[in-house]
Amino acid sequence: MGLIYLGLICLLFFLMGLPAIRSGNLILLSIWLLILGVFGITWFGIRYIIEEGNLMVKIGPLIERTIPIGEILTIHRSYELQSSSSGPSLKKLKVRFKGGHALITPGREGEFLAELKAVNPQIFIDLETATML
Repeated sequence: MGLIYLGLICLLFFLMGLPAIRSGNLILLSIWLLILGVFGITWFGIRYIIEEGNLMVKIGPLIERTIPIGEILTIHRSYELQSSSSGPSLKKLKVRFKGGHALITPGREGEFLAELKAVNPQIFIDLETATML
């Protein structure tokens, strides 16, 4: 039954965006894609999976980022306002690893951090010092 609803909702969003696609109006098309993206994230959610030594960040059905846990250096509390973060909350964790960083918001933070430390005990975790932007 859930797949039927999903199909109907996808069809509805496609039909709503059809005028924007046909007209070539970039503003309408951008708004439609933004609504579709928000719907996709809301429907499919954000998941953090620890598997085979990797932290996988999955946003909706399409976006996936893999971070080798062995390359994670530090984890700090962050209240940064970034649209590119993979979390709906202002209270985030900033995961720094070789080659960059990621802002995440795991649901069960304590369990999540314990699982990361079990794979890589060298991770420095400091939740008292917060970064803000």
